[in-house]
Amino acid sequence: MHSTMGTGGQRHLLALAAAPLLLVAGCSNSEVGVAEPEATSPGPASTVDAAPEREEIAVTVTFDGTACEHDAPTEVTPGNVLITMVNTSDAEAVAQLLRLGGSTFEQFVEFNQPEPKVTDPFGTPSGDASAAAGAEGKVRAVLTPGEYALSCLRFDGPPPPATWVAQPSGITVTAE
Repeated sequence: MHSTMGTGGQRHLLALAAAPLLLVAGCSNSEVGVAEPEATSPGPASTVDAAPEREEIAVTVTFDGTACEHDAPTEVTPGNVLITMVNTSDAEAVAQLLRLGGSTFEQFVEFNQPEPKVTDPFGTPSGDASAAAGAEGKVRAVLTPGEYALSCLRFDGPPPPATWVAQPSGITVTAE
């Protein structure tokens, strides 16, 4: 059953309100499927002036409807990240950057298997890149020291959305 809301952003916000895992701020205000303009989405784990001397890193998250993959390095220093969601699936999807509160990527994966949970004590959203079916979306976020994971959320039914943990690994942001 598809949402009858007018825009993908409204449907995304409705799903966030319905899923406690996603209740925390961090949604992109850009229109779904529009690669430009790039939205800035600092989440609770973000600081505005983290590592201004480091160049922004670019991360691509790819979702085909059955798997979620990313090309982020496994270890980075604090600073800005530009996340590009490439959605080749047939439904609206979101790449979500989660800061893991004191847990590891392995614990996050184990908790979310075999099926994702509606609540997640492990992650706090730090940035969401929304994309319509067959489109791309972008978001900027600031990485502070800690453990992070990326996931893909698919919106093709009533909330909560289906969730895939992005592979191959988590991302560790080290103190400088």
